[in-house]
Amino acid sequence: MADAKITALTELTDPAAEDVLPIVDDPSGSPVTKKITVANLFTPPALILPNTTPTADGSIGFDRTNEDLVVGDGSASRTIKMSDWKSWSPSLTNITIGNGTTVAKYALQGKVVHFHLKITWGTTTSCGGTVSLTLPTTSVMPQCFFPLMAYDAAGGNGYHAGVCNVVGATLYPYAVKCDSTYSYTTVINATQPFTWTTSDWLSIRGSYETD
Repeated sequence: MADAKITALTELTDPAAEDVLPIVDDPSGSPVTKKITVANLFTPPALILPNTTPTADGSIGFDRTNEDLVVGDGSASRTIKMSDWKSWSPSLTNITIGNGTTVAKYALQGKVVHFHLKITWGTTTSCGGTVSLTLPTTSVMPQCFFPLMAYDAAGGNGYHAGVCNVVGATLYPYAVKCDSTYSYTTVINATQPFTWTTSDWLSIRGSYETD
């Protein structure tokens, strides 16, 4: 085949993935002419976001510590959680956990927090006055309520339903009592809804809006 300029070659209007093109590798250093298939030429490179917290509008970074996307809104960085479940350590008021266990996990989707929390009494766990616990973030929903379940392992009374009132980042659990004409709620403490002892547990779960 006689030498010809590329502009003089017959035009191919429907290239296949396996078609080959010439390409110059490292043109500014040690240039070498090589070949590349159409498929490889148009395979996008892996997108690696910088480990930054950008503020410029529309800019994107990645928080590698917490594995979250970070997007700038023009004045601040907004974190987009990747919705994996993470642990948090709630502050317990009037519960000394001792050798009991606390399982507390949450997932954040945009500004919606999903959480579940379970406290199981051990032989050295103790409960004093009115119980309260903290959420992983502050709720912006006024008078938000979540269901709870309390289990009496030793007293033979089984499961007790209840409700949690939320103020800011604090949960206030109440047990539902049915020992009168109408059902009502009472604060959870050392003897309500039963006297807490080994293997009893308190479980709370819910979703709420955060800032």
